[in-house]
Amino acid sequence: SAALAKIAEASTDHIDLSNCGLTDDDLEQLCHALHGNAQVTHLGLGGNRIGTPGSQHLNRMLQHNQCLQTLDLTGNEVGDDGALELSHALRENGTLTTLCLSGNAISALGDNHLLLGMQHNTSVTFLDLQYNTWVSEGTVQSKIQELVHANQILAGLNQLGLSPLSISPRSCRASPDASPPASPDHHSQAQASIQAKSRLLLVKMEALQRHEVQLEQSKERHKLLRQCQKLPSGEVGCALTDCG
Repeated sequence: SAALAKIAEASTDHIDLSNCGLTDDDLEQLCHALHGNAQVTHLGLGGNRIGTPGSQHLNRMLQHNQCLQTLDLTGNEVGDDGALELSHALRENGTLTTLCLSGNAISALGDNHLLLGMQHNTSVTFLDLQYNTWVSEGTVQSKIQELVHANQILAGLNQLGLSPLSISPRSCRASPDASPPASPDHHSQAQASIQAKSRLLLVKMEALQRHEVQLEQSKERHKLLRQCQKLPSGEVGCALTDCG
Protein backbone atom coordinates (compact mmCIF):
# COMPACT_ATOMS: atom_id res chain seq x y z
CA SER A 1 0.00 0.00 0.00
CA ALA A 2 2.85 2.39 0.82
CA ALA A 3 4.36 1.67 -2.59
CA LEU A 4 1.05 2.46 -4.27
CA ALA A 5 0.89 5.77 -2.43
CA LYS A 6 4.37 6.64 -3.70
CA ILE A 7 3.28 5.81 -7.24
CA ALA A 8 0.36 8.22 -6.89
CA GLU A 9 2.69 10.91 -5.58
CA ALA A 10 5.21 10.44 -8.39
CA SER A 11 5.59 13.03 -11.14
CA THR A 12 3.35 11.45 -13.78
CA ASP A 13 -0.05 12.04 -15.32
CA HIS A 14 -0.68 8.41 -16.30
CA ILE A 15 -0.92 5.54 -13.79
CA ASP A 16 -1.61 2.06 -15.15
CA LEU A 17 -1.98 -0.71 -12.54
CA SER A 18 -4.02 -3.07 -14.71
CA ASN A 19 -3.79 -6.81 -13.99
CA CYS A 20 -1.68 -6.31 -10.87
CA GLY A 21 -3.88 -8.36 -8.52
CA LEU A 22 -4.92 -5.25 -6.58
CA THR A 23 -7.52 -5.70 -3.83
CA ASP A 24 -9.81 -3.27 -2.02
CA ASP A 25 -7.23 -2.86 0.75
CA ASP A 26 -4.52 -1.99 -1.76
CA LEU A 27 -6.72 0.74 -3.19
CA GLU A 28 -7.19 2.62 0.09
CA GLN A 29 -3.72 4.21 0.25
CA LEU A 30 -3.68 4.86 -3.49
CA CYS A 31 -6.98 6.75 -3.34
CA HIS A 32 -5.89 8.65 -0.25
CA ALA A 33 -2.80 9.87 -2.10
CA LEU A 34 -4.93 10.94 -5.07
CA HIS A 35 -7.43 13.00 -3.03
CA GLY A 36 -5.74 16.31 -3.73
CA ASN A 37 -3.55 15.21 -6.63
CA ALA A 38 -3.40 17.82 -9.39
CA GLN A 39 -1.35 15.91 -11.97
CA VAL A 40 -2.71 12.39 -12.60
CA THR A 41 -5.33 12.42 -15.37
CA HIS A 42 -5.47 8.67 -16.17
CA LEU A 43 -5.89 5.82 -13.66
CA GLY A 44 -5.94 2.30 -15.10
CA LEU A 45 -7.18 -0.37 -12.67
CA GLY A 46 -8.55 -2.97 -15.08
CA GLY A 47 -8.34 -6.70 -14.40
CA ASN A 48 -7.96 -6.52 -10.62
CA ARG A 49 -10.16 -7.56 -7.68
CA ILE A 50 -11.80 -4.27 -6.81
CA GLY A 51 -15.25 -4.63 -5.25
CA THR A 52 -17.58 -2.54 -3.09
CA PRO A 53 -15.00 -1.39 -0.48
CA GLY A 54 -12.64 -0.34 -3.26
CA SER A 55 -15.50 1.54 -4.94
CA GLN A 56 -16.09 3.35 -1.65
CA HIS A 57 -12.45 4.48 -1.65
CA LEU A 58 -12.81 5.64 -5.26
CA ASN A 59 -16.03 7.49 -4.41
CA ARG A 60 -14.36 9.46 -1.62
CA MET A 61 -11.35 10.20 -3.80
CA LEU A 62 -13.42 11.39 -6.77
CA GLN A 63 -15.43 13.74 -4.58
CA HIS A 64 -12.19 15.58 -3.76
CA ASN A 65 -10.01 15.07 -6.82
CA GLN A 66 -10.41 17.74 -9.51
CA CYS A 67 -7.86 16.46 -12.02
CA LEU A 68 -8.55 12.83 -12.93
CA GLN A 69 -10.19 12.47 -16.35
CA THR A 70 -10.07 8.71 -17.07
CA LEU A 71 -10.87 5.86 -14.68
CA ASP A 72 -10.63 2.33 -16.12
CA LEU A 73 -12.21 -0.37 -13.92
CA THR A 74 -12.75 -2.92 -16.69
CA GLY A 75 -12.97 -6.53 -15.49
CA ASN A 76 -13.22 -5.99 -11.73
CA GLU A 77 -15.87 -6.93 -9.14
CA VAL A 78 -17.64 -3.60 -8.71
CA GLY A 79 -21.18 -5.08 -8.76
CA ASP A 80 -24.38 -3.22 -7.92
CA ASP A 81 -23.24 -1.93 -4.51
CA GLY A 82 -20.05 -0.60 -6.06
CA ALA A 83 -22.11 1.04 -8.80
CA LEU A 84 -24.06 2.84 -6.08
CA GLU A 85 -20.80 4.20 -4.65
CA LEU A 86 -19.66 5.38 -8.07
CA SER A 87 -23.04 7.01 -8.70
CA HIS A 88 -22.42 9.21 -5.65
CA ALA A 89 -19.06 10.17 -7.15
CA LEU A 90 -20.71 11.04 -10.48
CA ARG A 91 -22.98 13.50 -8.67
CA GLU A 92 -20.05 15.41 -7.16
CA ASN A 93 -17.13 15.07 -9.58
CA GLY A 94 -16.86 17.54 -12.45
CA THR A 95 -13.65 16.52 -14.22
CA LEU A 96 -13.99 12.79 -15.00
CA THR A 97 -14.76 12.31 -18.70
CA THR A 98 -14.18 8.56 -19.22
CA LEU A 99 -15.43 5.75 -16.97
CA CYS A 100 -14.94 2.11 -18.00
CA LEU A 101 -17.09 -0.41 -16.10
CA SER A 102 -17.21 -3.23 -18.64
CA GLY A 103 -17.32 -6.74 -17.12
CA ASN A 104 -18.16 -5.82 -13.53
CA ALA A 105 -21.27 -7.93 -12.80
CA ILE A 106 -23.51 -4.86 -12.78
CA SER A 107 -27.19 -5.73 -13.13
CA ALA A 108 -30.30 -3.60 -13.76
CA LEU A 109 -30.12 -2.39 -10.16
CA GLY A 110 -26.61 -1.06 -10.65
CA ASP A 111 -27.62 0.47 -13.98
CA ASN A 112 -30.35 2.43 -12.19
CA HIS A 113 -27.84 3.65 -9.60
CA LEU A 114 -25.58 4.91 -12.39
CA LEU A 115 -28.53 6.50 -14.19
CA LEU A 116 -29.32 8.57 -11.10
CA GLY A 117 -25.68 9.61 -10.83
CA MET A 118 -25.52 10.61 -14.49
CA GLN A 119 -28.61 12.78 -14.11
CA HIS A 120 -26.46 15.08 -11.95
CA ASN A 121 -23.26 14.79 -14.01
CA THR A 122 -22.12 17.09 -16.81
CA SER A 123 -18.57 15.87 -17.48
CA VAL A 124 -18.63 12.14 -18.40
CA THR A 125 -18.61 11.77 -22.19
CA PHE A 126 -17.78 8.04 -22.34
CA LEU A 127 -19.25 5.36 -20.07
CA ASP A 128 -18.61 1.70 -20.95
CA LEU A 129 -21.09 -0.81 -19.47
CA GLN A 130 -20.56 -3.73 -21.85
CA TYR A 131 -20.33 -7.37 -20.80
CA ASN A 132 -22.07 -7.08 -17.46
CA THR A 133 -24.65 -9.57 -16.12
CA TRP A 134 -27.39 -10.94 -18.35
CA VAL A 135 -30.02 -9.32 -16.14
CA SER A 136 -28.71 -5.86 -17.01
CA GLU A 137 -31.46 -3.59 -18.33
CA GLY A 138 -30.91 -2.43 -21.88
CA THR A 139 -33.54 0.32 -21.62
CA VAL A 140 -31.83 1.86 -18.60
CA GLN A 141 -28.46 1.65 -20.32
CA SER A 142 -29.96 3.47 -23.30
CA LYS A 143 -31.06 6.28 -20.98
CA ILE A 144 -27.58 6.42 -19.49
CA GLN A 145 -26.07 6.74 -22.96
CA GLU A 146 -28.52 9.54 -23.80
CA LEU A 147 -27.18 11.45 -20.81
CA VAL A 148 -23.61 10.68 -21.90
CA HIS A 149 -24.49 12.05 -25.34
CA ALA A 150 -25.92 15.15 -23.65
CA ASN A 151 -22.57 15.69 -21.97
CA GLN A 152 -20.81 15.29 -25.32
CA ILE A 153 -22.93 18.10 -26.73
CA LEU A 154 -22.31 20.24 -23.65
CA ALA A 155 -18.57 19.69 -24.11
CA GLY A 156 -18.89 20.83 -27.72
CA LEU A 157 -20.81 23.92 -26.64
CA ASN A 158 -18.16 24.76 -24.07
CA GLN A 159 -15.40 24.43 -26.65
CA LEU A 160 -17.16 27.03 -28.80
CA GLY A 161 -17.91 29.28 -25.84
CA LEU A 162 -21.65 28.67 -26.08
CA SER A 163 -24.10 28.09 -23.24
CA PRO A 164 -27.09 25.71 -23.38
CA LEU A 165 -28.94 28.21 -21.16
CA SER A 166 -29.20 30.49 -24.18
CA ILE A 167 -31.49 27.95 -25.86
CA SER A 168 -35.10 28.78 -24.95
CA PRO A 169 -37.75 26.10 -24.21
CA ARG A 170 -39.75 27.30 -27.24
CA SER A 171 -36.78 26.76 -29.54
CA CYS A 172 -36.38 23.27 -28.09
CA ARG A 173 -39.71 22.34 -29.61
CA ALA A 174 -38.69 23.42 -33.09
CA SER A 175 -38.53 20.75 -35.72
CA PRO A 176 -35.25 18.82 -35.37
CA ASP A 177 -35.13 18.59 -39.16
CA ALA A 178 -35.16 22.35 -39.61
CA SER A 179 -32.08 23.57 -41.42
CA PRO A 180 -29.87 26.09 -39.62
CA PRO A 181 -29.61 29.53 -41.23
CA ALA A 182 -26.88 30.08 -43.77
CA SER A 183 -23.58 31.01 -42.13
CA PRO A 184 -20.75 33.02 -43.64
CA ASP A 185 -17.96 30.80 -42.29
CA HIS A 186 -17.22 27.30 -41.00
CA HIS A 187 -17.11 28.41 -37.36
CA SER A 188 -20.65 29.80 -37.56
CA GLN A 189 -21.82 26.62 -39.29
CA ALA A 190 -20.34 24.54 -36.46
CA GLN A 191 -22.11 26.72 -33.90
CA ALA A 192 -25.43 26.35 -35.70
CA SER A 193 -24.98 22.58 -35.95
CA ILE A 194 -24.30 22.20 -32.24
CA GLN A 195 -27.24 24.45 -31.36
CA ALA A 196 -29.53 22.27 -33.51
CA LYS A 197 -28.23 19.14 -31.77
CA SER A 198 -28.80 20.81 -28.40
CA ARG A 199 -32.41 21.56 -29.27
CA LEU A 200 -32.97 17.95 -30.32
CA LEU A 201 -31.26 16.76 -27.15
CA LEU A 202 -33.43 18.90 -24.89
CA VAL A 203 -36.54 17.56 -26.62
CA LYS A 204 -35.29 14.03 -25.86
CA MET A 205 -34.58 15.00 -22.26
CA GLU A 206 -38.12 16.31 -21.81
CA ALA A 207 -39.46 13.02 -23.20
CA LEU A 208 -37.18 11.07 -20.87
CA GLN A 209 -38.44 13.03 -17.86
CA ARG A 210 -42.07 12.38 -18.86
CA HIS A 211 -41.27 8.67 -19.20
CA GLU A 212 -39.73 8.62 -15.72
CA VAL A 213 -42.84 10.23 -14.22
CA GLN A 214 -45.04 7.64 -15.93
CA LEU A 215 -42.77 4.87 -14.67
CA GLU A 216 -43.01 6.10 -11.08
CA GLN A 217 -46.81 6.31 -11.36
CA SER A 218 -46.91 2.75 -12.71
CA LYS A 219 -44.74 1.48 -9.86
CA GLU A 220 -47.02 3.17 -7.30
CA ARG A 221 -50.10 1.64 -8.91
CA HIS A 222 -48.60 -1.86 -8.81
CA LYS A 223 -47.67 -1.32 -5.17
CA LEU A 224 -51.25 -0.36 -4.30
CA LEU A 225 -52.62 -3.33 -6.22
CA ARG A 226 -50.37 -5.68 -4.26
CA GLN A 227 -51.68 -4.13 -1.06
CA CYS A 228 -55.25 -4.63 -2.30
CA GLN A 229 -54.62 -8.33 -2.82
CA LYS A 230 -53.76 -8.70 0.87
CA LEU A 231 -56.99 -7.07 2.10
CA PRO A 232 -60.09 -9.04 3.24
CA SER A 233 -62.61 -9.49 0.44
CA GLY A 234 -65.06 -6.97 1.94
CA GLU A 235 -62.50 -4.17 1.73
CA VAL A 236 -61.13 -4.89 -1.74
CA GLY A 237 -63.77 -2.88 -3.64
CA CYS A 238 -63.05 0.28 -1.69
CA ALA A 239 -59.32 -0.18 -1.97
CA LEU A 240 -59.47 -0.77 -5.71
CA THR A 241 -61.28 2.54 -6.07
CA ASP A 242 -58.28 4.20 -4.45
CA CYS A 243 -55.90 2.21 -6.68
CA GLY A 244 -57.61 3.48 -9.81
